[in-house]
Order: sequence, then C-alpha cells, then structure tokens
Amino acid sequence: MRGIIVASAVFLAATGVARAGFEICNDGSVRANVAIGYMGEGDWTSEGWWRIEPGDCKTVLTDELTRTRYYWRATSASGPDWPARKFMFCTARKPFTIVGDNDCTARNYRREGFNEIVLTQGTTGFRLRLDDEQRLAALRAEEEGLTTQDSVADVVQSMPPANEPPPTPKRASKQTPAEPLGFSVSGETLTVSGAPPIGSLGEPYTVTGVFQGCEYYDVSMACLLNSGGFTYRAQSNDATPEAMLDAMVDMKTFAQQRWSGDLVAQNGGEVEVTLREVVQLDPDPHGDTRKAVQGEWIDSADPSQRLSLIGNIYSLSYGTGEPETGIFAFSERCDEPIGEGLYLNFYPDSGEASTCYAVSTASAIRLNISQMGMLQGAAYIRP
Repeated sequence: MRGIIVASAVFLAATGVARAGFEICNDGSVRANVAIGYMGEGDWTSEGWWRIEPGDCKTVLTDELTRTRYYWRATSASGPDWPARKFMFCTARKPFTIVGDNDCTARNYRREGFNEIVLTQGTTGFRLRLDDEQRLAALRAEEEGLTTQDSVADVVQSMPPANEPPPTPKRASKQTPAEPLGFSVSGETLTVSGAPPIGSLGEPYTVTGVFQGCEYYDVSMACLLNSGGFTYRAQSNDATPEAMLDAMVDMKTFAQQRWSGDLVAQNGGEVEVTLREVVQLDPDPHGDTRKAVQGEWIDSADPSQRLSLIGNIYSLSYGTGEPETGIFAFSERCDEPIGEGLYLNFYPDSGEASTCYAVSTASAIRLNISQMGMLQGAAYIRP
C-alpha cells in the first residue's frame, strides 16, 4: 500500500474538465502510448496501453471518477517520452490490467514511474492534454544537466487539496534484471545467441543511424532506427528475440547505433529487418546540435513559414497549407558530393527526393540554413 504524501506536485501542463470519465487528448505531433493507474477495488491497479494518434482523444475510464487521485504515463517511439515522476506502478510490454503495485519484477512486470493528477472532491470527469512542450522539457533538462524529476518539477503546479488522504506509490529501488535468454550483453553491444546465421532470412545488412526507441503493439513490439531517410524496424518474432528488444527499451534514444542482421522486406521508406547485433555508438557527433534545434521555429523573414523538429521528425508548413513531414538528419555531407561541412537533410514521407541544406548556424535560438543550389537561405528563429 502507498503511504501518505507529505508534499506533492501535479503534472498539469494542459488539462481540463471533461464529461464523466477520464479522457486523454494528444495535442502533440507524435503518437502517444498511454497507461494509467488508480485505486481499484481494494488495491492499486494499472492499465495500458492506449495508442493515441496526434489530434485524437481516448477515454481511458468511462465511468464517473470517484477518486481524487489518478496517475498516468505516456511514451513515444518518435521522440522523447513525456516526463514521469516517481509514483511507481507495474506495467507490461503488451496491453495489461495489473492489480497490485508490489513485487512487479517477481511477477514478470516492469516497474515504472507515473505522474499524479489531483482532483477536487466531487469531480467526476477530467481531460488530460499532452503536447510536445512537455516532452521537450526532458531534452532541455538533459542539456542543462538536470534529472527527469527536476524537469517535471519545472512544469508542474499544485492542485487544490483533496479531502481524502493522498496516497503515494513507493519510490523505485534499483534492481538488477536477470540475464535475458536469446542474446548476450558485452559493454555497449547486444548480440543474438542461438539464431540462424546472418543471411538466412534475407540480404545481410549493417547500418548506422539514430535510434528512435521502441513501440508496443497488441501482441508484439518493435524498435526503430532512422538512417538515410529510411526507418528500419525490428519487430519481435522468431528471428529477433523479444528479450533483446526489451533490453533496447532502456537504451538512450536519439543516439547513434549500428545494427546488423537481415533485410526482410521494404515498403517505401519503411524497412523490416531482423537483428543479430546492436552497438551503441558514443558519442553521437551531431547529438548536441540535434538537441539544440528541437522544437518550433518560424522564418524570420516570413513568420507564416514554420518548421517543427521533434526527435528526428520534421514538419515544414506554410500558412494553412498541408505540412510536409518526414525524417531529418545532420551529416558531414549531402547525398551528392559537394564538400564536407555541416548539412541538414530532409527525407519526406511522400517518398520524394531528399533536400539538403548547408547549415551556417544551429543553436538553441537560431537556425540558418541554405538549400544547395539556391542563392537565398532561410533564417529561423523561435516563435
């Protein structure tokens, strides 16, 4: 059971009153995978996952709310996760309903942090709104050397006190997981063991790119790597052990990795692969630059032109027109041999040819780029 909170804060950011029940809306630019926690019939209960696309809402509890404290956690495979505080619940990779918040590891569950929502007595409906600013707070905190807990504290506000005693989950304790079957770990390298040799299931490949994290589906999970405008997807199956992908969940996102295995299928910019080896490459030569430019930008000469850079996903829009979206990457050269320097490559989701920009300034407050072959460049500033 959870003890009594002495002092608590609530991740508020963008919330509101809704009709009866608990509704979560995704105002961000990437898909959110959401789990919730609450006091059920006699014990703490956690449920997940709801996949909420950008612009959509999902009602995760349909009945009138009878408690004053609820908890939530949101993750994304296309950028940093929404920060989470240390209110601990049990979770699982696949959709779950778990009764009890104790002995998570012993019951083959995860033990993860959730955020707290405090409602005034008598509130029967609540709407939580997720946006990109909440996610980017974690990146900014990392740049400044703060912990995730510190970054959450910067954007939380206290709600009115409730009449019932405020329960708190126990703090997380460091636990050493058992060695998973099917792969081995050596330093920053994961290697599949007991699998068919490379080339048995398709053309062998080795690719270096930016790790995007992992996604959970109804009966499986997948980890993603962006490289050269392609998204490489390794999904749990007989060829890639789930235990290996499970271990990759804790790897640093938006850092460089090298993958090796077999190419199974390709559909446009999506490439399905198996994994035989994953190597975390450190340091990422463009990691600091990518972190600095995260967020929203406007053209200083024409504010109706907007550029959004979230994780390794870009959105370029002009006025009310349909935005161009895709993957972006920094490199030392364009796809064509132009000479070494710092370049920004845009790879559209539409499958059209990539666009390369020479970068003269890339900081947290200014981004100056010029398209190769064009006389005039663009100077982006924060809105």
